[in-house]
Amino acid sequence: MSVDEQFRPKLKTFPARELQTYAEPVSPDAMQVGRVYFALQYEDPDLLVPRLYPMIFLGFDLDGGKVGRRYFQHFDSFREGVQHGTTGQEPGHFEAYGPEGGRHIYEYERALEGLMLCALRRDDRGNLDESIRNLATRSGVEPEE
Repeated sequence: MSVDEQFRPKLKTFPARELQTYAEPVSPDAMQVGRVYFALQYEDPDLLVPRLYPMIFLGFDLDGGKVGRRYFQHFDSFREGVQHGTTGQEPGHFEAYGPEGGRHIYEYERALEGLMLCALRRDDRGNLDESIRNLATRSGVEPEE
């Protein structure tokens, strides 16, 4: 038995799919309190360096101020037991978005598709490392050697 045949039963195949040219964020109307959503943002204008982090949807209009605001908590602080509205909260645990904000928040499968699109963009770059170094240089940051 060859090595390939030995490990074949342990291999998983990801189903092929056609991707839209953009990832589709979750609609505010479809959000459910307590559910985990994923923020997918990029560190560069060419969308080559993704940042993905989980957030818990807490609900709408929690502070009684502006109407139509959606509130999220970063997963790490949620796991640590930090609760919205308690005193002594550190900044950075929560995010709030108005009706037009939060277009970077996805259900898991849609975030995954966004990462797949990123992978295709990265594949299209000849020398990805050089492209990323150029992005850092354009932003005024000299990368360390």
